[in-house]
Amino acid sequence: AITVEVAEDTERFVQASNKFSGEKSAVTIGWLGSPSTVKYMSEIEDTLRDVAARHPEVRWEMMGSGEFAMDGVPWVTEDWSIEAEKAALARYDIGLMPLPKQEWSRGKSGGKARTYMAAAVVPVVESIGYNSELIEDGKTGFLCASDGDWTGALDRLITDRKLRENIASAAQKDVEDRFAPRKKAAEIAALVKELALQAGNRRAGRT
Repeated sequence: AITVEVAEDTERFVQASNKFSGEKSAVTIGWLGSPSTVKYMSEIEDTLRDVAARHPEVRWEMMGSGEFAMDGVPWVTEDWSIEAEKAALARYDIGLMPLPKQEWSRGKSGGKARTYMAAAVVPVVESIGYNSELIEDGKTGFLCASDGDWTGALDRLITDRKLRENIASAAQKDVEDRFAPRKKAAEIAALVKELALQAGNRRAGRT
């Protein structure tokens, strides 16, 4: 059997080499989603409040959350659009993807994390379901299973620019290698050919 994963086009985003070419005054931690999913941020609210208190220089941005506020974390929110998303991801250094530790979370496709990776944003995500297959912990992002994991990952990334850039570059390349539209198109073509061959064999077997 052939399994085809969703494609991700990195060409619509700034390449990592260009993204890191200039000076940057502050680290930006971002979240990309919708008003229906922003509730998952409550899973790491205490951790984010602690990180924000210890790193007041960090900028916090949300895209697509609707009206949202979190005590102790100065989130700046913005309505979603295609162009606004591209601009926001060009600013983000770190992208968050918390999820509740529930069985349905295992069925999530990792789309948010993969978008972060495609845009050369370091994904810091809940270690559950497909996220654990998508991300190599410490290499192409961080997988977090506890409050300590979230705190440790964010502290390291905020204070170590070289680490951020290395992981973001590796993440973007990984998406290019694994999820490029041309690669996925070839896999779909192979799947269609296989299914057509199987159907033909079944018809031949009946005649």
